Amino acid sequence: MDSAAQLVALASTAVYAAGNLYARVGLVHSTPLVVTLISLIVQTVVAGSILMARGSTPSVDPRALAVFIAVGVALPFVRWLSYTGIARIGSARSSSLRSTHPFFSAALAIAFLGEPARHNIMLGTLLIVTGIFITCWDSQDARSDAKALDALFPLSAAFFSGIIHPFTRYALTITNEPLLYAAVVGLSSLLALGGYLLITGRGKRMVWPHPRALRSFISASLFETFGFLLFSAAVSLGPVVLIAPIMATTPMWVLIGSILLLRDLEKITLRTAIGSCAVVAGTILLTVNG
Repeated sequence: MDSAAQLVALASTAVYAAGNLYARVGLVHSTPLVVTLISLIVQTVVAGSILMARGSTPSVDPRALAVFIAVGVALPFVRWLSYTGIARIGSARSSSLRSTHPFFSAALAIAFLGEPARHNIMLGTLLIVTGIFITCWDSQDARSDAKALDALFPLSAAFFSGIIHPFTRYALTITNEPLLYAAVVGLSSLLALGGYLLITGRGKRMVWPHPRALRSFISASLFETFGFLLFSAAVSLGPVVLIAPIMATTPMWVLIGSILLLRDLEKITLRTAIGSCAVVAGTILLTVNG
């Protein structure tokens, strides 16, 4: 059963990576806000359709439902930060920085919950900080219009994810319904973003993307949604201690995909590869109990 969970988790990382690559292609012709909206529409439709096809809606604890809705309200901002990072510094560098969310979770747990700083956490933190430094340095050299502050977009997304993920795990221990979670989060996210666009008037100024970008965005959104469903299935098949290190390798798939498929869009340097490897190694150390 554990081997099946690991294989499903590995498939999830590849699917998530494909979503990043498709988003990078589409962002050449459109904006992060547009792909954020499309991704939430796709997640809501896909998760909601699968949930309805099951024939019955599972019961949910009110505490878990409150967390699901709260995560949904925050998700549009986190996704916008992630997609802005991809647009500004590229999918390989952005994915590497975005994957550092376990670092922020560990730092918050040590600072506010008094958890001990074990050796693997300290070494993992050192590797992640080193990888972040190399990646931020490389992002300025790789693009003439890149700015040092552009790295803050994926890092901010990682920070907020580091806060959100522990609450999500808590809610799913109360109500272990990942599909319901995906559907509720998608719907509440869509409502939150729709309200923002309506109140600010940005919805009227939003330009619908070029057909080429629309196809890329829909593909990216489908991959992201199915990546989440595969991850949920992996967690249901095996323990998190086996799944988390595998999920931490997602930036390596993005890096390989960028080298093979996005040579015209991204300049992948040796520093990019070294920074990504350092972040992945550090993240794996943080997710291993020791």
